[in-house]
Amino acid sequence: MKKTVIIYSILFLFAFSISNNVYSQSNRQRNKAYNKEFKKKKKEFKKEGYKLSGSSRSIDVALIEHYDKLKESDKNQELEVTVENCPTEHLCKTKALANALSLYATLSSNYVRGRINSSEGYDAVLEDDENAIDQFFEGFEILVQQDCSQLFNNTSFAVIKKTGNTYKYKVFYIYNEDEAAKLREDAAERALKKVEMGIEWSDRIHDFINEGFESEE
Repeated sequence: MKKTVIIYSILFLFAFSISNNVYSQSNRQRNKAYNKEFKKKKKEFKKEGYKLSGSSRSIDVALIEHYDKLKESDKNQELEVTVENCPTEHLCKTKALANALSLYATLSSNYVRGRINSSEGYDAVLEDDENAIDQFFEGFEILVQQDCSQLFNNTSFAVIKKTGNTYKYKVFYIYNEDEAAKLREDAAERALKKVEMGIEWSDRIHDFINEGFESEE
């Protein structure tokens, strides 16, 4: 029974946003926060000598459009990635995407771990199935990186500056949390199927995943 509680705790995560607490603010509060962040970024980019990458727009226009997209829906969320010491702008972009996927997978995995660690009966499960739990997270992170690549195919905008013979590059992605949740749910389901934790996987667990999926639509 205790092991079942842990499995349900893993699955329960995917009905919620990773950043649910931040984005549960009112529209007015969120917009105020975005306006403050807009001014901060504008000042930072100007001070540090950044230029917009891959676009003829100004940084001001890029920032306005970026935060307008975030304001459209509390399901639109931002992921910022910085890479340094790239010999070319193209390599900066490639490295940034790889880092974005790795970061997102790690954040997803860490969030689930936190939920599991605080769950009732975790110590008992860990004693019997520590290897299986580790295998789940290893598989889950790999699947999230693979499946969520489509979330970050298009950047909102990126800025770049020359530092000696290399570049420093900041890229801002906007992804939809509903789409991300579906991808995470699928990754979790497939990862769990590959792990034996002394529990007979049943149609009930599969139905539970589907119910969580449908409740978000």
